[in-house]
Amino acid sequence: MPSGGRQRQAAGKRTTAAIRGAYRSTRNGKNGKRPRGGAGRSRSGLTVEVAGVLLIALALFFLASLAVGPSQRPGLVGLLGSIVAKTLSGLAGTGAWLLPVVAAVMAVDITIRRGGDAAAHLAGVLVILIAILSILDLLDASTNASAGQKGGGVIGAVTNLLLVPVFGRLGTFVMAGFGLMAGTMLALDMRLGRAIRGVIRGLAALGYGMMRAVIWVILSAHRVARSILLPAFESQQSDHHDQDGGDKTNSASARGEGPSSVGASTGRRIDESRGAIRLAGELATWGHPEDHLPVVLEPKGSTPEPGSAAAATAEENPSPLDAGNESSYTLPPLSLLKSPARKKAAKGPGDAPGNVIERARLLEETFRSFGVTAKVIQISKGPVVTRYEVQPGFGVKVSRIVNLADDLALALASSGIRIEAPIPGKSAVGIEVPNSEISLVYLRDVLEADEFQKRDGRLTVAIGKDIAGGPVVADLTRLLHVLVAGATGSGKSVCLNTLIASILFKAKPSEVKLLMIDPKRVELTTYDGIPHLLSPVVTDAREAAGYLRWVAEEMDKRYRRFAEVGVRNIEKYNEFVAKAAATGGGNEGSREDLRPLPYIVVIIDELGDLMMVAQKDVEDVVCQLAFMARAAGIHLILATQRPSADVITGVIKMNIPSRIAFAVPSQVDSRVILDTGGAERLLGKGDMLFFPVGAPKPIRVQGAYVSDSEIESIVEFVKGQGEPTYEAESIARESESDETLGEEDALFDEAVRLVIETQEASISKLQRRFRIGYNRAARLIEAMEARGIVGPYEGSRPRKVLVSPDRFTCSRLSTK
Repeated sequence: MPSGGRQRQAAGKRTTAAIRGAYRSTRNGKNGKRPRGGAGRSRSGLTVEVAGVLLIALALFFLASLAVGPSQRPGLVGLLGSIVAKTLSGLAGTGAWLLPVVAAVMAVDITIRRGGDAAAHLAGVLVILIAILSILDLLDASTNASAGQKGGGVIGAVTNLLLVPVFGRLGTFVMAGFGLMAGTMLALDMRLGRAIRGVIRGLAALGYGMMRAVIWVILSAHRVARSILLPAFESQQSDHHDQDGGDKTNSASARGEGPSSVGASTGRRIDESRGAIRLAGELATWGHPEDHLPVVLEPKGSTPEPGSAAAATAEENPSPLDAGNESSYTLPPLSLLKSPARKKAAKGPGDAPGNVIERARLLEETFRSFGVTAKVIQISKGPVVTRYEVQPGFGVKVSRIVNLADDLALALASSGIRIEAPIPGKSAVGIEVPNSEISLVYLRDVLEADEFQKRDGRLTVAIGKDIAGGPVVADLTRLLHVLVAGATGSGKSVCLNTLIASILFKAKPSEVKLLMIDPKRVELTTYDGIPHLLSPVVTDAREAAGYLRWVAEEMDKRYRRFAEVGVRNIEKYNEFVAKAAATGGGNEGSREDLRPLPYIVVIIDELGDLMMVAQKDVEDVVCQLAFMARAAGIHLILATQRPSADVITGVIKMNIPSRIAFAVPSQVDSRVILDTGGAERLLGKGDMLFFPVGAPKPIRVQGAYVSDSEIESIVEFVKGQGEPTYEAESIARESESDETLGEEDALFDEAVRLVIETQEASISKLQRRFRIGYNRAARLIEAMEARGIVGPYEGSRPRKVLVSPDRFTCSRLSTK
């Protein structure tokens, strides 16, 4: 680098250093040394804190002086205290008590903030003080400064002397109000919009608190009145029933109170704006009867048979299927079923309303801890579980909530929870938490409900109660066919008994026929001998296929009848028969065949045992019936405790649209039954997922319970109505006719011709050529052996054909 360039660079550096030195000297003082910042700051902070403490002490002294007063016990505060009391009272009048408060606020503000915006905050406090004193003086109706002992004192009087001539009294009030608002904004560093929102929020909180207090008072009065009056009223009603000898519906049900052992929906909602819970459902007794469980109200002026609500319904709506010999048949009365005790069910510690609400708050806190924005908007308490409806925040994926199932169970200390995401028809996710105590759902409760009583279908069945405590009733004609599956002890057999009992309470033997197959010989044998049976309860798995084939032939016969009269299903056919009987239509030859057809329900208790013995025959017939028998009035109820793919095959699942899943060990079993998971999280003891045909998702239901003694009472009552008319003999004969010799087969001549012309006697060849089964082809070969056409069986070697084609041709010509 040239020497000139180096000199210029050095001169530039010296100039920069001189400028920096001058800046330091002007900033730090004469000697150019900056004082140590830590010591300066500490001394400044200490001074501010001392000033704050002095102001607080001064404020306390002012307060004590005002409390003692200038003329009361002057020795307590001394001469200075008396002077201070007189001075403050003169300056501020009634508002003198605000001056110590202002001093304390100033002290705290100085101590905490240490400068910065402290001046603005103190100015705001002073503006508030002046505005208040001005308002006090205006309210005292005195603007004379000499009246310092009243109103706002000298400060308020002087302020109003300046403002009233300019703005008038009303304008001064307005200006003082604006001063209060402006001072508050300065003192609290608050924007106007935030202040308005705060005021609105405070008023809303006040109103909500008052509303909750009123609701609490009303509910408390209602509970006290109910606890005092209800037992006396119920005892009076029970005495009245005992005198009449009737078994009428309990008076508590007529008032909308369901059995306490069945947990009805509490209907608790959580306000979306504040997260507070509104106990709306408990007030439904006075204004919302539609929110209660359906109950049966007996018509006035009628005296029905004890407990026979179903019988009364049947008499009001007579069926065209009633036969002449069954005119005296009486449907079983509901008094055969046990009525649950009307006392309050014991609840676990986690089922109290307060704990349910606390769980809702705990759910929200758990979601927040995992970074998920969600809010509980409704709580529904049922017999087995309590469902918390959670509304996710904007942008929250449902999968994030579903993946927290185990974490939520840990937070709630629950044995296991089930998440329904989303709830059909709602923008919410259902979190189902088990109750501490499971309440039994009795079959009588469901049968007494309007949902069951008002249905005229003879195949109406009771399922149980849903999460909200509402009865779940279905019509088997709409369910088409039902698959019931679950682990041992989960409630599958009780569900079958419930379905059968529901049919017996609705239908006469001429209206519904039952075919029961029970290879286990445990559950369905109780019903042996009732007049609804087509045959004795089938307990031999090897005979079951023959009975199912008879049902298939009955289906074909019915379809031929439908074609003859030009109808498409059993409902239209029975209507046609009823019209023909009323008008006397039809000729003498066909009038005998025109009789109403009953529905047929085939109930198989253990499908797995049948599939082990004769899988091909059973699967083919079951699929044929499931695919075609619905319009003929034939319906299937299949039950199994082994929900595996080899029992519930894909073909059976495809043709059985309605499913009931009880508790299963794994999600794989749940998918075999429902094609979705969820059954592995059920609790057992009747807890089920009911998936009717056409439903978007399974419905969680607590199955109705019926005891063995109740079933025996129903069976004894039904047996006393008449003897069964079995058609099992024809079924057995038809199943035995399949074992006849193959030479009676229509294909025998064609099979003989094929064997002789090809000189090959093979069972597999007959199967392929005529598209028949193995058993039929084997019988044809055995018949040929008996006629001397083919030789005997020789192991792996093919049979010899003993008749030549020429000889066969000659025999045919001689026959002609």
